[in-house]
Amino acid sequence: TSGPLPEGAEVVLELALPDGAHLEAKGVVVFVNTKGMGVRFVLSPEQDDLLSAAIARISARQRRALVVDDDAFMRLLLSEALTARGFEVLTAGDGETGLRTLSEELLALDLLVTDACMPGMSGETLSRTIRKVGGETDLAIVVVTGRLEPDLEKRLEAAGADAVLEQSLGPEMVAQAADAALERKRIVRTADAA
Repeated sequence: TSGPLPEGAEVVLELALPDGAHLEAKGVVVFVNTKGMGVRFVLSPEQDDLLSAAIARISARQRRALVVDDDAFMRLLLSEALTARGFEVLTAGDGETGLRTLSEELLALDLLVTDACMPGMSGETLSRTIRKVGGETDLAIVVVTGRLEPDLEKRLEAAGADAVLEQSLGPEMVAQAADAALERKRIVRTADAA
C-alpha cells in the first residue's frame, strides 16, 4: 500500500514458495505508527505445515549465487571459482537478464556478483534496483570492477553493494572475498536479530 492501513483492516498475503507451492494467508493490521503498520497473520495448520516445509528446504539447501557479467569468459571463471567454494551458480549476460533471474529465484539466492560496467543496465543500476525494491535484503551484493575509479566505491556502496572488488584480484580471490562478504552480512543479520 502507499501508506499504512487503519487498525483492524484485513489484508491477504499471497506467496509463491520456492518449491512452486502457493500460500495465501489472511491477516489483520494490529498497529499503525509513523514507520508503517504491524500485521498479524494467522495460518491454518495446513498452511503452517506448508510454510514450515518450505523454510526447512530453504535452510537445508546449498548456497546459491548469481553471476552477472557481459564477458562470457569472466562469467565462466567466476562461476568455477564460486562452485569450488560450494555454491550452486546461475549466470546472466546482462543486468536485465540478471534482474529477471533474481525475480524468478526470489529468496532462493544468497549472493550476487555483478560487473560494474555492462551495456544496458550497469552493476550500479542493478544493485540500486534490487535494494530499492527491498525484497532481497539478505542478498549479499558484490560488484566487480576493472578499474576502481575515485568515488566509484562510494557510489556502488550507496547503491547497495556490500563489497566492491577489483577484477585484477583474479576469480579465486574475488570468490573468496564475495564469500566473506556474504558471511559478514549473515553475522550482522544474526546480531541484529538477537
